[in-house]
Amino acid sequence: MRHILTFKTTFQESSEYEHPKGYSICKFLQMELEKAGFNVHTLENYQDIAWSVDCDINSKRIFFFVGYLGTKITDWQLIVCSDIGFWGRLWGNRDEDERIELAKAIHEILSNDRRFRDLKWFSIYR
Repeated sequence: MRHILTFKTTFQESSEYEHPKGYSICKFLQMELEKAGFNVHTLENYQDIAWSVDCDINSKRIFFFVGYLGTKITDWQLIVCSDIGFWGRLWGNRDEDERIELAKAIHEILSNDRRFRDLKWFSIYR
């Protein structure tokens, strides 16, 4: 299952990395997750459409990415994902608990910062 968050923000954009948008938001989340005790890795440009951060939870690698949508409904999207594909799930590899843990931590960080608003979570099967 993928956990998807849409939100709006007044967070200042990065002048260092202007494309794709979202570097400063992703960097902020990376630093806040580190403060909360998560094992996070370096930010990466995710297929030139977003910024992503890998996290290790319970020796499982999961990641999230942040991308700009700019629609009438919302501005930003954050998705908590897994590298476990079809074959991994078929062989019994699971990381749903870890993805939920990361999603909850991200929600707490963003909901406690006045620069973020209209946080709406969706979960979809993939």
